[in-house]
Amino acid sequence: MALGASAVAGLGGIGKTELAVQAVHAAVGRGWFGGGVLAIDLHGASLAPDTAERTGDRCAFPAALSVLGNALWQVRQFGEAITAYTDAIALYRGLGDRHSEGPVLSNLGIALAELRQIEEAITAYQQSLAICRELGDRHGEGNSLLSLGLALATVGRFQDAIVAAQAAMKIFAEVGDPHSEATARQVLEQLHRSVNGQ
Repeated sequence: MALGASAVAGLGGIGKTELAVQAVHAAVGRGWFGGGVLAIDLHGASLAPDTAERTGDRCAFPAALSVLGNALWQVRQFGEAITAYTDAIALYRGLGDRHSEGPVLSNLGIALAELRQIEEAITAYQQSLAICRELGDRHGEGNSLLSLGLALATVGRFQDAIVAAQAAMKIFAEVGDPHSEATARQVLEQLHRSVNGQ
């Protein structure tokens, strides 16, 4: 298979093209990409472990895996996205990088829910929630609670889902995010309708 890679936008000479080539090889090597166009925004991350060692950026490889997971999720390759997220989480845990681990756990939950692996999604959301609370990330806590509530409702745990959605709505109000607060309110109203059989 012939591979072509291109990197655009950014400073010259910092290895964007090499990173793009490595991302394509990683995707093909894992069976995640059979051809065509694969767009990956790596936000300046370095994919190769040896490049990470040269630059001292040990978080670059898990960051690249996380972004790859996002790209795979967008093209509905949920199983492959789960693998990328799981690998990124393991690497972040090894580095002790809780700030990065939490959002990837949330993304993992979303991908698991897409494959109807709801109990596993609930576990991922609970882990993300615990990290957000540990770090004092109130907005992340609200997002994790709302996602957790939706997953709990999927398995019929409506009262727990309502508690989670109410807590999320309160947090979004406290942090001044009216859009997310309105979303949480809509979810809460739908949950109440489900409980009341409407």
